[in-house]
Amino acid sequence: MTGDGQVQLRKVPVNFDGKRGTAVKRARVLIMSVVGVVAVVTISAISLSSVFSRCVYSETKRSFAPDGEFYTQVQATTCRDGEKSRYSLVMGAPDRKGIIVLLDLRSSLDELHYNWREGPELRVGVPSSAIAKRYSDYEGWPRVVITDPAASQISED
Repeated sequence: MTGDGQVQLRKVPVNFDGKRGTAVKRARVLIMSVVGVVAVVTISAISLSSVFSRCVYSETKRSFAPDGEFYTQVQATTCRDGEKSRYSLVMGAPDRKGIIVLLDLRSSLDELHYNWREGPELRVGVPSSAIAKRYSDYEGWPRVVITDPAASQISED
């Protein structure tokens, strides 16, 4: 500032090598390089995690009760790491929204048999050691009978 209150401006060089825009170009290249490295690292991490924990979701074909009003099926998430695999026996109805889970099954599941009877009634044969969780709130749904083929015990709901 000068004594009379005016501001005095002077030229300040934008870059050090005398070429206009070089600093801006260098900054753009640096930013794009950082973004590229972050993208490569992210994609690599996602690829590696999917390779190591490969899981595939699937559903069996629906098995309908004799009257056609209800169905059951197995929903499975099968993973390379067997401990992460999950299986569920579910029941649904074409005219109802949603499904109910009957059983959560362990990844060590070796056999599961189910069939419909008149009534309707669903009969399930599964070793008790393969059942991780059994749900029992089936109000408004068909009767479910679970048997352990090895122990020949029948449990009715």
